[in-house]
Amino acid sequence: MVGPMRRLFRLIDRHRRLFAILGWACFALGCAIHARFIDLPDWAAIPFWVGVGATLARWAVIEPVRQRLAQDAAAEARHG
Repeated sequence: MVGPMRRLFRLIDRHRRLFAILGWACFALGCAIHARFIDLPDWAAIPFWVGVGATLARWAVIEPVRQRLAQDAAAEARHG
C-alpha cells in the first residue's frame, strides 16, 4: 500500500500548480454561483462543494503527507 500511495503523492506533488489552479477555479466558480453573479440551476453549485472538498483534502491530508515525503527524500539524499 505504501508504494501506490507514494506514487500518487509524488504525482500530486509534481503537478501541484495544476491542482491549485483547478481548486481555485472551482472555488471561484462556486462562489459566483452561490452569490448569484452567474445564473445557473441549483445543481450547478456542485463545483463549490468540489472546491471546498478539494481544499479540505489538500490541507488536512495531502499537504502533511507531501511534506513528510519531501523530508524523507531529503534525508535519503543526505545519507546516501
